[in-house]
Formats: sequence, structure tokens, C-alpha cells
Amino acid sequence: LQDHHSTIEGKQAYNSRIRDFLYYLATKNLVPMSLYLALPTMAARKEGIVTVMTSEQRAAIETQLNSCQTTNLAKRDNAVVALGCELGIRGIDIVALQFSHIDWEMEVLRFRQSKTGVWITVPFTTKVGNALYTYITEARPESASPYVFLSSKAPHKNMGSSICRDGIARIMKKSKLPPVTGFHITRKTFASRILMAGTPFSTISDLLGHSDNTTLKVYLATHEPEIRQCAMALKGLEYRGGLL
Repeated sequence: LQDHHSTIEGKQAYNSRIRDFLYYLATKNLVPMSLYLALPTMAARKEGIVTVMTSEQRAAIETQLNSCQTTNLAKRDNAVVALGCELGIRGIDIVALQFSHIDWEMEVLRFRQSKTGVWITVPFTTKVGNALYTYITEARPESASPYVFLSSKAPHKNMGSSICRDGIARIMKKSKLPPVTGFHITRKTFASRILMAGTPFSTISDLLGHSDNTTLKVYLATHEPEIRQCAMALKGLEYRGGLL
């Protein structure tokens, strides 16, 4: 037997049927009972609907990033939210950001992703650079720590990714908008936004640090113009009184 299926779903369905058949043969003492266990099992990846920020939520963040903040906490919020919304960086990588990862001259960030262990290089925008510089020079506690983001209270240590979630929550609350579903929505919104701008899949994968393009397919559902092109024409299905 040879499995010609290319998708995980197809292979899983094929293996399931063969395993059931071998188990049936084993109950008839035609093959060893353990033979069906030789076939690999695999779980098909469940793909849900990607949730992105609404236009009102994006506008609130844009207003926050473009306004002058007076408190140290607001300046830190600006920096972490800018990294998430403008560059699509995960919260766990934002809090692990070190000064050695920032190349101010080339205007890029180089760091190893905590989730994948892969080093990536991400160019940052002027907006991100300004938010980072403002936090570092005006709001960051004085410390020899190599980490960029530190707790405001002594001892000043690097913090967990909850500061990213709390930061965007404060912006939504200040704007009197419903809270977002976690900080990771900034990464999803970033990917959806640059996809709708016509950015090639290969470039998006590089920016997000993905090993292949297949994981980006879920974002196609957020691209309304492309989805509309998939709609079937109703020609030939005219209404004729009671039935189509």
C-alpha cells in the first residue's frame, strides 16, 4: 500500500481506514493483533477563523502612538504596542528584546524567536524607532540590564509578556472600546494588513519568522476583496417561483 495523499487531513483519513481494516483482520486471526499499531497516527491541524482588530481599535492605537505621552507607563505601552502592531512581534519576544538586538544605524531588529529558536531580521519603521527611543531615554529605569523593557519598580528586572497584554488593554480602555482578545491579535492584524497590501507570501513569512508559507493561508479569510472573487455567480439559478 502506498499513501498518495499530500495533506495531513488526507493521510489521517487514509491511515484510519487502513488501521480499522487491519484491526478487523486481527479479530479474525488473519494477521497479528499488533499489526495495526504499526501505522502512524497524526492529528490534522485545526484551523479556526483568524480574529483581527477592528478599524476602530486600530485607529485608537494609531492615535495613541501619534500622541505625546506624559507618564512612563504610557511610554512603555507605546513602545511594546508599536512593536506588536507595526512589526508583528510576539509579546514573548518583545519582553526578551535586548539592546544588542537593535541596530539603530541600519534600523533593524535582529533576535532569536523564543517560540521557534530561529534568528530573524526585521526592519523597523520610524514610528517604532521613535517609540523605542522615547521609552529608553525618558521612561526606562536606570539599570545595567541588557534587556530593554524593565519593571518600573525596584529591583528593575525584565518582565513577562503580560506587560504587552496589559498595555494594549489600557489603550482600549482609554479609548472606551471593547478589549482585544490578547496581545497576539496585533501579530494577526499585522499579517492580515500587509497581506491585503499585496505583500508576497514569502516576504510575510520572513517578517513573521515562519519556516514556510502554508501557515499564512489562514489569513486569506481576512482578505475580503479576494474572498469576494471566490463567490459563485448565480447565472442559471434564476428564481422561477417557489424553487431554484
